[in-house]
Amino acid sequence: MRKLFTIFPLCIVLCLLTGGCFTADANEENYEEEIATVSYDNNTDYMSLMVQYAAAGNMDALGAAVTARNEKIANQQLGYEQLSVDEFLNNYESYTGFSLDTDYMSQMVSCCLSGDVAGGLEAERLRNLKIDTLNLDVTKVSFNDLYLLSKIITSEAGSNWLSMEWKMMVGEVLLNRVAPPEFPDSIEECIYQTGQYYSRGNQYFANLLPYEDCVEAALRLLNGERIINDGSVVFQANFRQGSGTYLKLYDQQLGYTYLCYSSYPELYES
Repeated sequence: MRKLFTIFPLCIVLCLLTGGCFTADANEENYEEEIATVSYDNNTDYMSLMVQYAAAGNMDALGAAVTARNEKIANQQLGYEQLSVDEFLNNYESYTGFSLDTDYMSQMVSCCLSGDVAGGLEAERLRNLKIDTLNLDVTKVSFNDLYLLSKIITSEAGSNWLSMEWKMMVGEVLLNRVAPPEFPDSIEECIYQTGQYYSRGNQYFANLLPYEDCVEAALRLLNGERIINDGSVVFQANFRQGSGTYLKLYDQQLGYTYLCYSSYPELYES
């Protein structure tokens, strides 16, 4: 009796263990089947992908991203609206905050020409949002920098008979001042530095609207284009100064313009 009693409970235990193992295997298979039906990644921002695919015109990838996003919302019971591809495309701007078709740089240029500072700053904000969202490989341009640099080029070399190279060199001298320690660290501060271009109270400069070709020159410079290619050329005037003359320009109506090196050339030695 003692042996039977000992064996019987052991059999029950084995049966329970065996049954439990079969149940676990079945549950595991069901779980694996459930996982296999999920076609989204928890860590993926599908809305960002949808924005980029739509911008690139990749409709197949857009459709897959829309489907994955909808599955993620449904399975995780997220409080977001499920969308179709058409619904997303028809309301693209409301989801991104910017227009896919708008050339915001052109808007910034127009605002420079009209003196619309508020409009220019808003166009800059939307352009930067578009660049960041779509990961565009383009240079961000500050509207204030574009506007002020355009005005300096207009005031110093705005005459319509002067070449684009002349205008760009005048603007490049100002940009050269921003980098070294002998001048302030921004275009605005360099312009209004005491004894340099203009004071903040100068009404002529405050009311000046830049010319179109001067805005073009400024934009090309802010996008990285250079004519002088020497950061130590930091003076531009109708007289010599600094440690030497880089280039002497002459115009029959304006006379001579000197582009000159810094008084501290050692600051520019690499």
